[in-house]
Amino acid sequence: MNEKEFDRLLKQDINREKLNTEIAAPVGIVLGVVLVIWPLLACFHAGGLGTAVGVVLLIAYVLPVYISKAQTFTRDHGLVFLSECIGFAGTAIGCFGLFVLSPVGMASPILLGQLYADQGRWSLADKFSKLVKMSEKVAPFVPSSVKMSTSAIVMKTAFHSGRYDEAVKLARQLAKEANDLYESEDSEQNRETLIVVQSVVAGYLKILGYNEEAAPLWARVKSLDDFGTGGRNNSLAYVYDILAFAADYVGDWQSCLIYSDRALERSSAARLSSKVLAGETAAARAQALLALRRFDEAEAEAKKSYNAWRTFLFETAFQLSPVYYVMGCVELERGNYETASGHLFKAISIRHFRNGKNHPELSKMLKAYAQCLRKLARDNEAVQVENELNSLPTTGYAITISSPASIETKVSTNDTSAAAPGAAEQAIIDSIDLK
Repeated sequence: MNEKEFDRLLKQDINREKLNTEIAAPVGIVLGVVLVIWPLLACFHAGGLGTAVGVVLLIAYVLPVYISKAQTFTRDHGLVFLSECIGFAGTAIGCFGLFVLSPVGMASPILLGQLYADQGRWSLADKFSKLVKMSEKVAPFVPSSVKMSTSAIVMKTAFHSGRYDEAVKLARQLAKEANDLYESEDSEQNRETLIVVQSVVAGYLKILGYNEEAAPLWARVKSLDDFGTGGRNNSLAYVYDILAFAADYVGDWQSCLIYSDRALERSSAARLSSKVLAGETAAARAQALLALRRFDEAEAEAKKSYNAWRTFLFETAFQLSPVYYVMGCVELERGNYETASGHLFKAISIRHFRNGKNHPELSKMLKAYAQCLRKLARDNEAVQVENELNSLPTTGYAITISSPASIETKVSTNDTSAAAPGAAEQAIIDSIDLK
């Protein structure tokens, strides 16, 4: 597939994603309304008010859990359209649940937002993350740990949507909240949340150039990273997945492999079949192995990640970009420059279409692509790529932010690197499901 064909495919896939959602939304919402109204009418007719109240509570407090399980199951088996329909049905039921103060109804919109983020449809992901955040104002008894995690999702979508000022403000707010939680009596029981949130926050601060603020957060994460054999396997699988990406961004490649191994161990123990977890973990391992120059292993992990994501994503989705990058770098190292240029072009094109041309993670991709074009004696194209690379900001993306607020911690800050974004969404689902 040449470059023009891939650009055409990318536009085609975006249109297909849009069409699926335009159909799934009304179908799912109608299904959700029917699942709410039909049992209520039947109960009023047959059992009276008392039975109807019981059914209302069942719909609001129990049904959303099973809806979200069906949503995840269909997604992981490649039935994306059906998963979207179920997700919109669950969202409608969750909104109904807010009228009776149910705190569990937001599992489906969280999963929908995660799907759209994986696709790279950040505007939609942003809408669903904000819907979840708004629901916290209505539902009582939402733990502060869950509120922090949903704020981290809002920050993630702001970052990938190019709203860097907003992302930094949210990151600093979350850093303060995490610091307060760390110093509270509830610190130990919220260790998972502290790791998830601070990893994500530190990652975005780091990539946006705020190294001094990222460093203490990352140091604290490292001080909390060992759960031994305790904890719940399902949620800890995602926590270690996040830490694998953190170590990857820090440049601690061996730790990245250790964390990803722990994620896989916890996932296996919990019998998880999440394609999101499989795709993210394999991608982290691929980039670590690439940095360690273990190219055959890096390629194998990149293919694992590709196969996991392709279960429910088109080949031009956001999550495939880093996979193509690893494949391109491996082929570049082997001297297969034509193949390498194809992979790297895909990685960059996806970022351009999904995130715009000012995304921080474009830097490493453009560097590798320019080098590849030079090897192919395509010097004019290489100059264009190098000019784009030189136009990217190197630090301080959120240039309108004033001097950073200090973040105080009680741990050493010798490590000046930070963590990367991870799967905070699933940690919230687990807390809704199991608590």
